[in-house]
Amino acid sequence: MPVKSTPPAAGPSPNAPKISANDPVRLFLWVVAGGRCERRGCNKYLLGNQAIGDHTLYPLGEVAHNVPRSARGPRSGDELAIERRNDIENLLLLCPMCHKTVDEALKTGEFTVDQLRDQKREHEARIYRLTEIAATHESLVVRLVGTIHGSAVEIAADDIRHAVVHQTTRFPRYRGSPHEVDIDLRRLPEGNDSAYWETGRRIIDDQVENLLRPRIGAEPPPHVSVFALARIPFLIYLGARLGDKIPTEVFQKQRTAGQLWSWVAGPTVLFEHRVVRNAGTKWVMILAVSGELSVDLLPAELRDHSVVELRPTNAEPGREICTSRQTFEAFRATYGRALRWLEAAGAEEIAVVPAVPVSIAVACGRERLPAVTPPLVVYDRIGGAYVPTITITGSL
Repeated sequence: MPVKSTPPAAGPSPNAPKISANDPVRLFLWVVAGGRCERRGCNKYLLGNQAIGDHTLYPLGEVAHNVPRSARGPRSGDELAIERRNDIENLLLLCPMCHKTVDEALKTGEFTVDQLRDQKREHEARIYRLTEIAATHESLVVRLVGTIHGSAVEIAADDIRHAVVHQTTRFPRYRGSPHEVDIDLRRLPEGNDSAYWETGRRIIDDQVENLLRPRIGAEPPPHVSVFALARIPFLIYLGARLGDKIPTEVFQKQRTAGQLWSWVAGPTVLFEHRVVRNAGTKWVMILAVSGELSVDLLPAELRDHSVVELRPTNAEPGREICTSRQTFEAFRATYGRALRWLEAAGAEEIAVVPAVPVSIAVACGRERLPAVTPPLVVYDRIGGAYVPTITITGSL
């Protein structure tokens, strides 16, 4: 069980090391380490003990030598010159527990001097990168979670922070809870009837209207980061509620180990839309991206509709198709052109039959133009058949 550092009731220990401008090396180390333990995997904040009266900080951290000061100490055979061993490059800021652990690990050979140097460089580079982000360069987090195939899903706050910082070079803004706009559909009673979908819509509406809409008119307009993992019709509806008026980054859950929610390098998948059948003003849009779809799978009420299909041109539909930002943008552009074509063709209604990744589902809603796009009837595959779920119409 982790041991927590507790400040003494009567004030800080008289032996606690002070951060002093008279010790510039120690002061510099605390600054470049961001006041946190530099051992990989710890990152503990080390300025928890404060003397409020005189505002003096009594740190909980310890300055450790990678190569020891003494020529007779453990690891003393390192080639680093004795006179260089108090230099900042040889010092690490550690919490007391990690200091002890590192000393023991170095003695047994579990850690090497070079490994600790790498951890120090990695930690200090991260602190520099994070503190370089300006106070105005923030992003409002919109998180939507629900159930998929009967199982509740989760998007961890740490994963959100990592993805926002590394993908947008912004920092996520929180409201005292882990997420800025937190839309939780996991408590919805299982079902597929109209009441189920309408209840989910109302939950999304409430969060967007009360938490997001009041900020959209701000100057400068906010940047939004979207993390969504739920049933596809809810994701498309969320995208429609967000619209395309504010800068928005939509994140994709990656199936590649260790990539979490950040885009990865890879080939760009391109897309096309083609008319399969033109039989009137009611249209079906088949989105065959993460899986194959065909006209034969359409329900009876759509069999006599006009059909347009959107699919990849240089890859087969698959669950791992959308790994790069370039692929996401290629789909978004093609889907937008398909909608504009249907609007110009006089479509009265569009039934959307999707097999798409989560980020693309959100994009499908965002590309809709409230005053121009005809009603979108979003279908979902339930019990082996496609059924209508949510209809998106008018201004939301």
